[in-house]
Amino acid sequence: MTVRDITEAVGAGKSSVYRTINQQTNFGAVFRKRKSKRGRKRKTTPRTDKFLVHNSTMHPYKTSKDLQRELLAIGMSVDSPTIQRRLIEAEKFARKPIEKQLLTPAMKKNVSIGSGNISAGLYKIERRLYSDDAKRLLVMLVSFIKILLHAILLR
Repeated sequence: MTVRDITEAVGAGKSSVYRTINQQTNFGAVFRKRKSKRGRKRKTTPRTDKFLVHNSTMHPYKTSKDLQRELLAIGMSVDSPTIQRRLIEAEKFARKPIEKQLLTPAMKKNVSIGSGNISAGLYKIERRLYSDDAKRLLVMLVSFIKILLHAILLR
């Protein structure tokens, strides 16, 4: 059967029939598979992705904004959500920096320095995460205990 006979029998255009026959003979199917890469091209290269993953591994508490600034210093402009997506693709999920808890009055009650006695709540201090004020208080407390021990040993 010729192309002309098929076009008359089917009622399609000559070029359409010819293209269909060509696809069948060349590819083994009338419909070709779609190409896998569609849509917008990636803004980051595989090398940039490796840089982001490595940097995130070395400094796990860096935010995507920090990584964005580092890439900008190199000369590459990438949005913060893009960086987040690249890290998620590499299974590096977000770690937020810890905000230290401020010293509350209840916490201050646990540590009382006065007339040589130390309250029973002192042992809990090591288990807590304190602000800079609390660290200064803790350093003062440790130095006070050292002075007390030194005074007791000299007697």
